[in-house]
Amino acid sequence: FAALDPRRRASARREVRALQREWGLTVLQVTHDFAEAGLLGDVAILLDGGRVLQQGPPDIVFRRPASAYVAEFLGAENVLAGEAKVEGGGWRVEGGGAADELFEFRTGSLTLHAIGDVAPGPAHAVIRAEEITVAREAHPSSARNHFAGTVAEMVPAGALTRVTIDVDGTLFVAAL
Repeated sequence: FAALDPRRRASARREVRALQREWGLTVLQVTHDFAEAGLLGDVAILLDGGRVLQQGPPDIVFRRPASAYVAEFLGAENVLAGEAKVEGGGWRVEGGGAADELFEFRTGSLTLHAIGDVAPGPAHAVIRAEEITVAREAHPSSARNHFAGTVAEMVPAGALTRVTIDVDGTLFVAAL
């Protein structure tokens, strides 16, 4: 699909997916476009140097990358190294066969709070640019992750603008 314009590319993807489902075909597609793989595939397999880095349903691979390298390969702009610690208090969310806990993630001078299935110790936080909101003034909210920062760079990228924000020496990229 690389040589197609965006409109024809989207149309061709839909047509291939429809034929795949209608005829019950197994299709092997090799691509570097993870959005395309997610639209067409039932299983994503990430390879690097002949090694399988991660495999599974595309949405799971995208939302729960197995490593910082995989997260960056899939286009995550904000991959932070730090330490995860369960906050305690017995707070758990049960469902789907897994229990998620309230935990904190420390990186540099920042502490992030989240809910998830996490093992305490060294870890990486993956925050996608589209999950970050930016405002001139703090808004009242129940969200625990609010930080003051300075806009370091603004880069137009088609319909979006990529904004880099410096928060106590940690750079975050937001897609607005």
